[in-house]
Amino acid sequence: MNSASLTTVGGTTCPVCYEAALPAADLSDYQLFRCPKCGCWSSDALFRGAEVSFETSDYFTNAELDRGKWEALFARMKKEGRSVSSVLDVGCGTGAFLSFVGNELPDCRREGIEIDPGRAGESRSRNPGVTVHEGDASDAVAAGAGPFDLITLWDVFEHVTAPAELLDQLAKCLAPGGIIHIVTINERSLMPMIGRMSYA
Repeated sequence: MNSASLTTVGGTTCPVCYEAALPAADLSDYQLFRCPKCGCWSSDALFRGAEVSFETSDYFTNAELDRGKWEALFARMKKEGRSVSSVLDVGCGTGAFLSFVGNELPDCRREGIEIDPGRAGESRSRNPGVTVHEGDASDAVAAGAGPFDLITLWDVFEHVTAPAELLDQLAKCLAPGGIIHIVTINERSLMPMIGRMSYA
């Protein structure tokens, strides 16, 4: 399937399960679609060339508030007897999670992928010696990253143009017994519901 057929670039096909996606909200510059089968939301903003961003300028200033999630992940992996000697953080932002991993596991090989050049630079400054790939995640993965015991996507998956393809690529970068950990928006939580009501 080529990217032109994905909902995120203007079609009506779900980018996750490839079923027909239905128009859900017209926001003037772009339209939101919802897949009735898997519940995935997507938009045609990329196709329309819409100048949109839901990200505030200080989006990463409170990254440390996610520390509880990071600690919970490592506690669960430890309980399951999983050792972590290599980590790839997709959408690493300014490198807060990579820094956390370095403090917890000083001998762990860490890599990140960040599409924004400024943030990629901040991540490198915060994590000397850590490889931070700059650009699209699919391109970075295709360049030969891996293998990794743990691949994380913290609040990134909902921004990916072709999520099924990226997951397939990332799975090929896993070490034997490795895991991909994804944290994304809970569509049934309060904030998304309020957001949808504001478009009615």
